[in-house]
Parts: sequence; structure tokens; C-alpha cells
Amino acid sequence: MPLYQWGKSSLSLGSTHSCTGNRCDDLIKDAESADPARRRQAALDLAYCRNGKRVLPEIVLKERHVAVRETMFDSLLHLVDAAMVERLLPMLRSNDAMLRNGAIELFQQIPELFAPHVSGLLADDDSDVRIFTINVIQHLHHTMVPSWLLEVIRHDRHVNVVAAALNALADFARPNMVGDLLAVKKRFEDQPYLHFAVDTVMSRTKRGVAIDATGITDSEFESFRDLFYARTGILFKENKRYFVDKRLIDRIHKTGHQSFADYFRYVRLAESAHEFQILTNVMTVNETYFFRDDGHFKAMVHSMLDQIVANKRKGEMIRIWSVPSSTGEEPYSIALYLLEYWPKLSDWNVQIIASDINTEVLERCNKGIYSKHALRFVPQPLVRKYFAELANGEYQINLALRKSVNFFLGSILDAKYQADVQHVDIIFCRNLLIYFDDVSRKQAVETLYGLLNPGGFVLLGSMESMSRISSRFQIQKIDSSLVYQKGLV
Repeated sequence: MPLYQWGKSSLSLGSTHSCTGNRCDDLIKDAESADPARRRQAALDLAYCRNGKRVLPEIVLKERHVAVRETMFDSLLHLVDAAMVERLLPMLRSNDAMLRNGAIELFQQIPELFAPHVSGLLADDDSDVRIFTINVIQHLHHTMVPSWLLEVIRHDRHVNVVAAALNALADFARPNMVGDLLAVKKRFEDQPYLHFAVDTVMSRTKRGVAIDATGITDSEFESFRDLFYARTGILFKENKRYFVDKRLIDRIHKTGHQSFADYFRYVRLAESAHEFQILTNVMTVNETYFFRDDGHFKAMVHSMLDQIVANKRKGEMIRIWSVPSSTGEEPYSIALYLLEYWPKLSDWNVQIIASDINTEVLERCNKGIYSKHALRFVPQPLVRKYFAELANGEYQINLALRKSVNFFLGSILDAKYQADVQHVDIIFCRNLLIYFDDVSRKQAVETLYGLLNPGGFVLLGSMESMSRISSRFQIQKIDSSLVYQKGLV
């Protein structure tokens, strides 16, 4: 269904997502009002306020209402940067368990921002801080987690800290850890609980011996890395080694192969395309959420679309492409922003297409079912308007919206899929190029340039920059967002 058939919306972008000076002052007052409902709504709106980064870390310290504080932490997650992490770290020392747990949950979701602080926190004089840090890192998606935990059991002298590290280490048990585990027993000879914890981890390493016996050597890792790069353009660096090996080993055993060599021969064959797709799925799982980095969506409805339609005849097609689609939050966010915040939508035929190389995420896109957490930055009126709450507490986007986005399988580097995405006006290509090497990045950017209509835009992730890859685009700054435009000529 073309998106324009939905018609115009009655909601105002300005009242929900923009924040002038006076409005921002009102939100700060509301965040400290006696009414929890007002405080919670203010916490949601402060995520989009220019002063949100400054005031929210201070306000959350004073909040005692559970639901309001949870909302404040959700908004902090939306705003968090390296400087804010520094301000939030002292929460790990708080005697307020609810505040401390909120900080732990937030840190678990920002591995790259939290990682630089781990070594210092694990060396902190306060054993409770070290334990809380372990609580964070055991759920942190970061390649250094096993190494951090091993450092704790090797050097920490506090029984409770070592016990916490052992409990966390059980999920990462490998045979090469046995020496360190036995050393813990020797250092803490009179601590039976630690001996039990060591035995638990040891039992996992024994179960893992057969897995490790497949032997992913350095040269084998490089062979797989080169094959995956050749087929997908994604280059795994050495810091991804642990997670790549773990997933490879899992697939080796699930397919009944006895060694990496046997599996690698199999996966290279044309008839094993289905297995390579499964391998691609497990290697490319990413978490995202609705309205992520929403400055780009605002730039789209505030400026980019107006520039695009200025060079089109009324009724002409506007095509927007989201790549990679991941589990659908981005393309559906595009649709929601158009429906709610672009008043010219009913005058134009808008088509949203979205692609990914992962078949599992595309299935989830088409189902359109999301957790409450994925919707945390969607204003509640929009949740009620476009989503149905399911019996299990998840939310499903309505059928008409699901039909408004066309999802398909394809790689940005595969020429046979490019016929499906000709004549595009806006391309959301956020946080994809960071997985490519310089050669693949240049190839991808040339593809994007060729697929764009004159005057079209590309949007990249916050950690990506077009200036290092290509000089063919003109840079525009719209509000606080950088966008890249193809020339009209």
C-alpha cells in the first residue's frame, strides 16, 4: 500500500518532538512537579530537549517513583554520550538499589561507551563497585568480557568479587581457562563456596572440550573472514574473533561436521547456499529501536522532503530506502514520521523499501512485532494509534502500516539486487559502512550515488563520515544532523 493513502495526520511534530527555550524550561519544571504522570511525560519529552543531557542526570537522582525513574533512564539512553557516562558512573556507588540497578541496565546497553571504564572500575577500592561492574559486563556484548572476568579471578582478593566473576564466567567457559580456575581453588583453600563455583565453571569447560577440538586456528579464521568478506562485504576484525569463533563452532556442530576444514569445504559449495544464509543470519544480528537517532527523521520531514518535491511534479513517486533494515524499526519509524509529521504526504506517492542480508530479521520485519523496550521513544499516543498490544506484552504494528513497507533480501554490494532500488530520493544507510573495509565502503558509496536521483540524500550513522570515502556528495547540516546530497546536475 502506498503510504500516501493514509492521508494527513492531526498530530503536531512541534508539540511532541521539538523544544524551544520556554518549552524546555516548562519541561524541567514538570519533571520536578508533585504529579508522577507529569514527571513521566516530562522525562519522555526531555529526551528531545536541547537541555535534556544537562538536566536529566540530575533529576533522576531525586526521583523516587519507580515508573517515572524507569522512563528517565530510557530517555537517558536516548541521549547518552561519553561525557554523560562519566556523570552516571557514580551511581554504581549509590546506596539506592533502584538507582544503581537502573544505571547497570543502562550501561549494559552501551558497550562501546562503557568499555573504556571497565578496567578502572574493576580496580576500584570498593568491592561493591567491582561487583556491580561485573553485573554490567556479564551482559555486555563486547569481545573483552572473558578477558576482564579472567583478570578478576586471577588478581582480586575479595571472595565475593571473585565469586561474582566466576558466576559470570560460566557463560564463557573454555578449556584454556582450567589453569586459572585451579589457581582460584589454591588461593582460596578455605572457601568451599568458591570451590563449588569453580567446579561449575570447570564442568562447562569439559562440555566445551569437544567444541574447542574443532580448532578454529588463526589461518582458519582468516579463511572464513575472507570468504564472508567476499560474499557480504563485511570484514571481521580481530576484536570480533571470540564471537565469530563461537558462532562458527555452533554451526559446525549443528551441521554434523567434525572439523572446520570439513565445514568450510561444505559452506563454499553452491548447493550449500542455505547454510551460508544461516551463517549470515547468526553473524549479523543487531539490536535497534524505534526513532533511533531521530535527528535524521526530523531532518527528513523538516527539510529534505521539501527540497526533493521542489524538483518533482505533483503526484510523482518519492522513494525512500532503508538499508540495512535490521528488524524493521528504522523503516517503520520513517513511515510513522511521514504519517505524523509531514503535512504534504497526501499530495505525494511515497514508497518505502527496506533490505537486509539476514532472512531472519526480514521475517521479523514482516511480522512487525516488537518489545515494549523497542518502543520506549515512541510517544504513547502513537503507540496506541499504530500498535496493538499482544497477550505476551509485546506490540504489533498494524497491518496497513506493515503493508506500506516493502522488505526484500539483498546486499548493497550485489549488483543483481540493485534493479529493485533504482531512482531513490532518500537512503538511510546508517551503521553499515563501519563493518566494511575501505574498498567495500567506496564500492558501497558509489552504488548509493548511482541509485540516487539528482538532489537525493544519503544519511549515515553517527560514527560514519562520507568525507573520508567520497567527495561526490554535498554536505548539508539540517538542525543538528549532517546529511549528504547528490548534486542536481
